[in-house]
Amino acid sequence: MKNIIIILLLFTVVSCNNKWYFKEKTIKELSSKGDPEIPSVYGYLSMFVLVDSNQIAKTSINLLWTMYKFEYAKTYNKFEDFLYSALNQKLIFKKGYIEKRNGSVFRLNEKIKLEYKKSGISYFVNHYSKKYGEKLEIIRSSLSANELRTIQYYFFINNYKIMEDDLLGTYYVEPFSF
Repeated sequence: MKNIIIILLLFTVVSCNNKWYFKEKTIKELSSKGDPEIPSVYGYLSMFVLVDSNQIAKTSINLLWTMYKFEYAKTYNKFEDFLYSALNQKLIFKKGYIEKRNGSVFRLNEKIKLEYKKSGISYFVNHYSKKYGEKLEIIRSSLSANELRTIQYYFFINNYKIMEDDLLGTYYVEPFSF
């Protein structure tokens, strides 16, 4: 009986540490729209992946497709499998590789990181955003570029789409609906 309890406890600990941020349904949708040879209909969304040296990269589905096609197609049978690993933060990219392809590499801001660990995503929704129609607009008036990217990252890993209006310099977030 003791052995069964120990095994169940170990399984629970291992399962809790194996966090998956995105469901298969979301990954399937992101990877399936459009012809792989032309830009994705989701190309406007910001995506975040892990980079070596404990850093994060802000990228796009189109850049991830290019990286898959030229570097990862032999390792992953389908783009969907590659995307599942990349977006769920299970694949670590080389910093130079991302930067050569116009990805933006950064370290998480320590202050924002602590706020997230202490209060979670609901704090970010209430403190760093305001309602804008069906979406939330990130309030960025007093944020540094690094703080803004860190906030976007935490929204992203909590299943929010990150959208940028580059004309107005505004960032919007909303939960993935698929």
